Amino acid sequence: GVSALKLWNYNGNHNGECNGECNGAGTARLPPNAVVGAFNVQGARWDFETHGPVAAAQPPQPVSALVRPHDADCLRPHGGRFAVWSHLGSRLEVLPSGSAAAQVTLQHREWEVLTIAPVLAQGRVEWAPLGLVEMINAGGAVVATTLTRAPADDHDAE
Repeated sequence: GVSALKLWNYNGNHNGECNGECNGAGTARLPPNAVVGAFNVQGARWDFETHGPVAAAQPPQPVSALVRPHDADCLRPHGGRFAVWSHLGSRLEVLPSGSAAAQVTLQHREWEVLTIAPVLAQGRVEWAPLGLVEMINAGGAVVATTLTRAPADDHDAE
C-alpha cells in the first residue's frame, strides 16, 4: 500500500495513571506526552545482494499521514484537547480530542516527528507540557509541570 510508516513512543511517567488533573496546590501529575514519527519510505527497498538500500528510479508520489493523539496507547485514557508540535514544520496545532487528527504530507524520503501532550487546565490557565521544541523529541525533556499562582492583587479582582 501507499502510506506513511508511523511509530510512537511515550515520554514521562507512564505508570497507568494517565490523568492530567491538577491538585489544589496547582501541581499536575505529569501526564504522559508522546512522540510520533511519520516516514515516507515508499520507493525504497533493501538489496540482499549488495546489502544496501536501493531507491526507485522515479521518486514516488508524496504520501499523507493522519496522526492522532490516540495513535499512542499511553494517551488514550486522556479526554479533552491535545497540543501537537510538528518538529520540522515548527507548527503548533491544538486538537479538540484524541481521535482528531493532524495531517502530515511527506515527499519521497521525508520524515516528521510530532510531540503530543494533553492540554492541562487550572482555572482560566491552560498549558501543554511539550518540552524543548528545538529538540527532535521535545517532550523527552519534561520531568514535571507546575502552575504556581501569584498572590491576588487589585488587577485580578473580578
